[in-house]
Amino acid sequence: MASKPPLKADAFLWIASCTKLMTSIAALQLVERGHFGLDDDMGSIHPELSDLQILTGFVDDKPQLTRANNKVTLRHLLTHSSGLCYDPLHPLLVQWRAYHHQGLNVGDTVLEAYGVPLVFEPGTAWLYGPGLDFAGLVVERVSNLSLEEYLKKNIWQVLGIKDMTFHPKHHDGLRRRTADMSTRDPFSGAAVYSSERPWKEDSPAESGGAGMYATAPEFFKVVHSVLRQDERLLKKSTFEEMFKPQLNEESRAALMQLLGDPEMGRLLAGMPGDVKKDHGLAGVIQVEDTPGGRSKGTMTWTGMPNLTWFVDCDADLCGFYATSSRHGNAMMDFNASGGGNNSRPPRAFRPRPKVRQASVILPKTGQRVKRTVTLGISPRLTPPTGNGNVSEESPLLGAPKGPRKPSDAPRVLRQVTRWLYRNVIDFARSKTGKGVFKCSIAYLLGSLATFVPAIAAVLGQQDGKHMVATITVYFHPARSQGSMFEAVVLAILAFAYAAFIAVTSMGVSIFFGQVVDFVAIGHAIVLVVFCGGGLGFVGWIKQRLGHPLVNISCSLTSLAIITVLTKEGAVQAATFSDDKIVQVLKMIVMGVIATTAVSFLIYPESARIDLRENLISFTDSLSEVLASTTGCFLVGSEEELTSPRYRAAMDKYKSQLASIDKNLVEAKYEHFIAGTEAEYRLEARLVDCMQRLAKNIGGLRSAATTQFSILAQPELGISTGGRSRKDSSSSSLEHSTVLDVIDEASETGETEPTTKPASISILTPGDVFAEFIEHLGPSIKSLAYTLREILDDLPFGPGPGYLVTIDTQYRSSLESAVRLYNQSRQDALSKIYATKAVNKEFSLDVEADFEEIAASCGVFSYALQDFANEMIICLDILDELKLEIEERPKGRTWNWLKVWRRRQTSEVPNDSGV
Repeated sequence: MASKPPLKADAFLWIASCTKLMTSIAALQLVERGHFGLDDDMGSIHPELSDLQILTGFVDDKPQLTRANNKVTLRHLLTHSSGLCYDPLHPLLVQWRAYHHQGLNVGDTVLEAYGVPLVFEPGTAWLYGPGLDFAGLVVERVSNLSLEEYLKKNIWQVLGIKDMTFHPKHHDGLRRRTADMSTRDPFSGAAVYSSERPWKEDSPAESGGAGMYATAPEFFKVVHSVLRQDERLLKKSTFEEMFKPQLNEESRAALMQLLGDPEMGRLLAGMPGDVKKDHGLAGVIQVEDTPGGRSKGTMTWTGMPNLTWFVDCDADLCGFYATSSRHGNAMMDFNASGGGNNSRPPRAFRPRPKVRQASVILPKTGQRVKRTVTLGISPRLTPPTGNGNVSEESPLLGAPKGPRKPSDAPRVLRQVTRWLYRNVIDFARSKTGKGVFKCSIAYLLGSLATFVPAIAAVLGQQDGKHMVATITVYFHPARSQGSMFEAVVLAILAFAYAAFIAVTSMGVSIFFGQVVDFVAIGHAIVLVVFCGGGLGFVGWIKQRLGHPLVNISCSLTSLAIITVLTKEGAVQAATFSDDKIVQVLKMIVMGVIATTAVSFLIYPESARIDLRENLISFTDSLSEVLASTTGCFLVGSEEELTSPRYRAAMDKYKSQLASIDKNLVEAKYEHFIAGTEAEYRLEARLVDCMQRLAKNIGGLRSAATTQFSILAQPELGISTGGRSRKDSSSSSLEHSTVLDVIDEASETGETEPTTKPASISILTPGDVFAEFIEHLGPSIKSLAYTLREILDDLPFGPGPGYLVTIDTQYRSSLESAVRLYNQSRQDALSKIYATKAVNKEFSLDVEADFEEIAASCGVFSYALQDFANEMIICLDILDELKLEIEERPKGRTWNWLKVWRRRQTSEVPNDSGV
């Protein structure tokens, strides 16, 4: 630590569970305002808190669930007596996550990270958990604000707090002051720098239980305000209720059992384990004086990076102790009490199963480490089946069965009003709602040409003025600016073609009517060539291109041609008149101006932003599909690939992939108008690279599907080497393909003694696959982990800037991971075929299985390598794009207007042969 600067008062800290104090205050503010009560059912406000299930155990390795009888109230959430629990603190939840191939408390949202069953009936025990995270969701739902927006408006601005946020990456000044994490050396006691970040700085979740970053002085303003009880945040009576014991006898006993442990008492409550405690509405409360210490009624809580706050009202004293140092593994080593049966296993229980590890490259540092990695996608919560039967496939946090029974009519009216208000506001703020509003305004403006005499007079006295409204409907403004530019260009082309057909038709009619004096022949030519042929050409263009805007332009062209040729009368009279042509031009100009103005001035939508949001969602879904496909391949089971969760991820992946091309075309117009052609070309290359990544994903899925079909073959029922299939313990797929037992050789430089491969019995496709995965599994899993870590951070940051978020270390880290992967794969294949050479007693059937599995594993491993190589190209493109956006070395160019330069460029021979 000698090279690191000392921790200063203005250092930006992750305050972890100290966030809970502000979330509790926010919820109590809404109680004061009458939105809900402390003992109201939170399921009526947030559906994910209704119809909850309790995990009671496992039978035959399958989870057993029962439906909870009690409702979860706000008091339960604020006092950790709801039955919700952090995964590492309860063995059943650890087993639940392992059963679903998920990491512990992993996810980008509160529901993803903490969407697990309850572990006891609400209000009957006490267990530390994410109750305040769900209380934060309730605050967001009722206030129609994000949690940060609500806290900023109702707490931070009131107290003059500025250096506090859930998203430090959005604030460069704060991010530069963010403190590093450190740990204590167990032998010397010295502070040791740690690259580990327990909480992602760019996490999109606004976790009311653990997600806040702040400086110590700023957070102390909150603690001091609670001590003063000056009614700037809450009323005096609410503060008094906050400091009262809230738990019943059952819950209090469970709390004392858990916090009675000296280590847990220090970590969670910041007080000795033998001191009698209860829980208030914002923290643990001492219910007795500590001789020479804190007074009865003192409230306190802690945070993971060695943080503690307390408020002692009797002594008129408060404090906040802050560091940026990890406690250690005490919470991970401690098994929670107060569960469903209030049983407490031995103290030595470790919630995380001991697993073997694989060598991985950490993308942000390039460091090669040996650690456990998880490839399972984040859990998604789905609505309940509605049949009332509970099984391991039943949803955990679903929608309520029906409306909550009202206590009185005014309460029902308030709830219905709030529900209508929330849904109307949500729709109005949505993209669809804004589009509907823009269309309504455009249609109104287009209709003025018919109903307002002054505007109608500009168009003349002829009929067909409704075409202005028709054009606003055709070229509606609920589109991006790029699409609007494209629509304007197509409208101009549509009018030009219609005018050409009209003028040439009049010319032919005049020639045959006045010069040749065969007007009937002229009419026949106009009818066949210009009406039939001209409109037929429009129909051919419409079918040939099949583009929505082209279809609209073709309809407009047909309408204009028919209007001029049939209603003008000049063709029939063999004379020339431009009255109808000019009128059509006026109507088109008026309609296009109206819809373009609405599109650009009211809730303007950028195709460039849509494309970047599209690419963000695509890389997220690509990451999930890659992780799930790889995970299923390694365990040899397609169960996850058929789950609703995976299908939802695939649907998102496919929909995003389908819309990328559309957004790129629309973004092209915006870039060309803005003079950022170079940026567009880089984005086009990036999209092309993403589409190649999608093809590689298809190769991975194909290899996995082939593998599953091979593994489905029946056993051969033969024996070799004196052992039967049932007696062979080393060849079981069940024991050899689980991800948690994948291992690699030691990285300490020590090598194991070289021995001749043992003769083994490989009798089924599963046995063959187990042998491959034993050697290939670690390298496949390690590379997939590195790829997913990079994909999760690419390609753009959050709005409104959507800046390129590429770490300069990513490319070298990925190259190192690929080199490690290639070497590991080569070594693994050598070992596999050495084993095959020793086992010469293979039958032809086993030999065929071996080759089929080898081909399947080979295709998968090569597809994964291609994916990684394509990712390196993608990183190079993003690096160029970042340079172009931030520095724009060539400035803005409008080369597409310089036709002569394009002609000169095309005439110059290309020596490269490209």
